[in-house]
Amino acid sequence: MSVSKTILVGTLGKAPAIGQTQNGKDYANFSLATSKKWKDANGEKQEKTSWHNISCWGSLVKVCQYLDKGSKVYLEGELEYGTYKNKEGVEVPSTKIIASVIDIIKGKEREEGISQHAQDKGNGFAPESNHVEEDDGESPPF
Repeated sequence: MSVSKTILVGTLGKAPAIGQTQNGKDYANFSLATSKKWKDANGEKQEKTSWHNISCWGSLVKVCQYLDKGSKVYLEGELEYGTYKNKEGVEVPSTKIIASVIDIIKGKEREEGISQHAQDKGNGFAPESNHVEEDDGESPPF
């Protein structure tokens, strides 16, 4: 048995790119920032931000419609390693996370789609209807 599971809580750098494959399958891609803070040996505050490439399929794409730059999400997914050819035709290694769960912590403003109920829950998470799990075994283009 083996397991590949990644859990992130982070902030979107820009709105998700939502599209459809040639076969008519919906997908979304976005970048998620996570930050680590600590004090160095001199007591100075330090911070490092890491950017993660995220892809998702199907019903998770509907959740992505409520995300924008600055949205905060809880995300579960699986690491996927691959390569792509850059503009010069050179193969470059790539890493992305194929999301299987997305929970909106803070999304677009209420007027744009998130209900009053989601804003008033008090725990910071959107209603269960925004918690979606998806896994169809395919990988969206990134």
